[in-house]
Amino acid sequence: MPAGLNARFRVWRRIAGTDDAVGGAMLTGTVAYDNVPGRYTPRRPLLMLLAQGIEVPRMGYVRLVPGTLNIKENDELEMIDPPSHIMYGTHQQVIGVTPSSLNPKVGISELLIDVKHVEFAR
Repeated sequence: MPAGLNARFRVWRRIAGTDDAVGGAMLTGTVAYDNVPGRYTPRRPLLMLLAQGIEVPRMGYVRLVPGTLNIKENDELEMIDPPSHIMYGTHQQVIGVTPSSLNPKVGISELLIDVKHVEFAR
């Protein structure tokens, strides 16, 4: 694992499946990539929004390597390693993807991904 990347992620591609018995589309997905090295960095909410009492989603950044991965908006990143990480097992929805300015064939190219926390009803 490259230096500074302290976690591993599974990338889910979410799609709308076929209609169920009452006509509603079922959300489904498939694993696009597994065991991808990366680093999660939380982003603090704006103080202005907190002062107004507005509920702010938990946001953050994820760095993933290599920079050749095909990750799109609305994909989800699941942290699968290490088990001791505070975000272990959580899902983060991709808001935006910024590719590295380096040539994708260079081994140190990376993707900088803006994410927000996804809550599941269990």
